[in-house]
Amino acid sequence: MKPLPYEFDALKPVISRQAMELHWGKHYGGYVYKLNEIIAQYPLLSDFSLEELILDAVPNSPLYNNAAQVWNHEFFFEQLTPESRGGIIRYEVPKLFDALNCSLSGGINRFKELFMESANDLFGSGWVWLVLNKVGILNIFSGQDANNFLKNGYRPLMCFDVWEHAYYLDYQNRRKLYVEDLWNIIDWKVIEKRYEKCI
Repeated sequence: MKPLPYEFDALKPVISRQAMELHWGKHYGGYVYKLNEIIAQYPLLSDFSLEELILDAVPNSPLYNNAAQVWNHEFFFEQLTPESRGGIIRYEVPKLFDALNCSLSGGINRFKELFMESANDLFGSGWVWLVLNKVGILNIFSGQDANNFLKNGYRPLMCFDVWEHAYYLDYQNRRKLYVEDLWNIIDWKVIEKRYEKCI
């Protein structure tokens, strides 16, 4: 398991200590445990990276589901910070800022609206993604369960976890409020670095 880059209670009031301990320790930890069990049965898999496992595995198979959920959770936790100011500030993330303005009609505000719509409209559990496509255009997609857009040839830049286990302790059924609050703990510098690696 990858350790969190902050303390369990660092993201309060958006995410409580109890919710983070459950999310990281039980859910993410459970996927790591199950993936290791699968790899123990097929030792050759230990030579593969997480990304390679996701790309090579049959969609919706136990190998794919657990590898994708491990990757998704690590990606999600890495982009959160107690030091965020919430908004995207151009001088801090100039390349991402300009790319969002160019790729999405309506600029930054429209991007946030579309991202939240995707998160709130997703039926059941899953993930919402900001991804870079093969021709350098940013897109917003959502997918159920262990969905991961690496499998579709995209490069993920940001994701929101909208499985109930991510928010139910703090928000009950108020997914919309949870999604709105997540903007307050996003580390845009992490997203910018991801973007720079892809261009």
